[in-house]
Amino acid sequence: MKSHTNYLFFIISLLFASIVMADDNNNGKFIFEMDPAITDISRIDIPGINLRDDKKISLSGIDINKLIKYDEAVRFEKTERDINKIIAKWEELKNNTEEFRDTASKKIDIWKKYMIDKKAYDLIIEKRNYAMDSDYKKLKKILDMEIISSKDKSLLVEKFLEAYGYNINNKYYESLFSYRVLPCIKYIDNKSRWGFCAYDGSTIIDAKYDLTSTISEGLAVVKLNNKWGFVDINGNEIVPPKYDAAWSFSDGLALVQSGNKLGYIDKTGKKVISFKYKSAYPFSGGLAAVRIDNRWGYINTDGKEVIPFQYDNARPFSEGLASVWIDGHRGYINKKGEMITPTIYDDGNDFSDGLAVVEKNKMFGYIDQTGREIISLKYIWADDFSSGIAPVCIKDGCGFIDKDEKEAIPFKYQNVGKFAYGLAPVKINDKWGYIDITGKEIIPPKYDYAQPFSEGIAGVKFSERISAIRLENKWIFINTRGNMIHEASISSTDTTAQQLFNSGIVLIRINENYRFMDHFGNISF
Repeated sequence: MKSHTNYLFFIISLLFASIVMADDNNNGKFIFEMDPAITDISRIDIPGINLRDDKKISLSGIDINKLIKYDEAVRFEKTERDINKIIAKWEELKNNTEEFRDTASKKIDIWKKYMIDKKAYDLIIEKRNYAMDSDYKKLKKILDMEIISSKDKSLLVEKFLEAYGYNINNKYYESLFSYRVLPCIKYIDNKSRWGFCAYDGSTIIDAKYDLTSTISEGLAVVKLNNKWGFVDINGNEIVPPKYDAAWSFSDGLALVQSGNKLGYIDKTGKKVISFKYKSAYPFSGGLAAVRIDNRWGYINTDGKEVIPFQYDNARPFSEGLASVWIDGHRGYINKKGEMITPTIYDDGNDFSDGLAVVEKNKMFGYIDQTGREIISLKYIWADDFSSGIAPVCIKDGCGFIDKDEKEAIPFKYQNVGKFAYGLAPVKINDKWGYIDITGKEIIPPKYDYAQPFSEGIAGVKFSERISAIRLENKWIFINTRGNMIHEASISSTDTTAQQLFNSGIVLIRINENYRFMDHFGNISF
């Protein structure tokens, strides 16, 4: 038996190597050998332009017609998407109005530099996407093989995600999530313990923890005896459980709490940024929002203050931009700390798919990465763009628009949610179901409430009995095929228990007791 096992291992290794090295166009390199500058898109900034610095012009001694031309150029650059047309507009002003020649020349130089930077950025993204597409094809071949164990498949998926990014940074993330190494519950001596499992439930890391999370950058947060630490994908304890709280690694660092202060450690467990912050976020794109006293600012991975502590509140960077609050209003900054919009909005979201939802006077619209209101604030509700379309509502109904503000899916619904994992919740005739990005009904409208999908699972609710199984007034969890994962009795008024799956777990309530549930439907106790 041993000789057969060794032979099979040799064949699998040989086959794996041949697949890994088969792509001549990628010089034989697989995901682990990619240049970090290419794979780590979170560190690649999308170039931006500050359009808020136009000087006010004195009316004294200036021809009103020339003043109108200048104002037209300023307005044009804030709404036009074609950079060549913007440059042409400023060149027209430069050639025809001596008073604004210097200003127009500076604008032309700024936009030409932006074009150069944008082309360089696009080239990096193109190389990264080519490598990712090539490696994904090879990975899919391996995932379809019967001779490869589920454990090895899950471990390889984690390596792919570690190389190319998680969630929004990786277009294949959603399709691969079901193959991930996931936190899982095992029942040992009448106790529930947490470990890590492959997608079929087989054990990868033994269940011995109080709680675990999904793997990020090769390490996972674990809780043991009310303290938090980190283990690697093989179960090795890299950082002993000694912290009062811990968050997943990002940009090579993890946010941890000791006592009532927050700081950051590296992957060896070494403290690299002092424990001195009252509030903080994990790093995103090389910067982290942190709070000292009552003011927020941003630090880099060396712990150096790069954006001053001057905000009432702040969010992590997303797609190179972050939202900040001053005097109760929200605006957006770039990584230099420059305001790309003034703090004039009542609310807004992080950037997603190149745009951000903003709200002002209870009306919603979208800004682009230069701060321009690219889609006017005329909707009574809106949410993030995903796959090029976004859910919005007007007085007469809800539907989906594209980035040109054209109707992508008709406004025929009573309510809608954003797309995730290829599906979006929609409400029609007082019932919720799910549609795909073409508007096709995938899961029929039969629920009284439905959440967007998160990690491939969504919570839905019935208010009345519809089958032999008593599901009235209960939340159930379904997959993207509409099949039930698990039911849980959750009060419709208890929003704490209506969370989405996050980091491989979800908080539910059963018989007034709060419990965690894993992706396999196992519940802690």
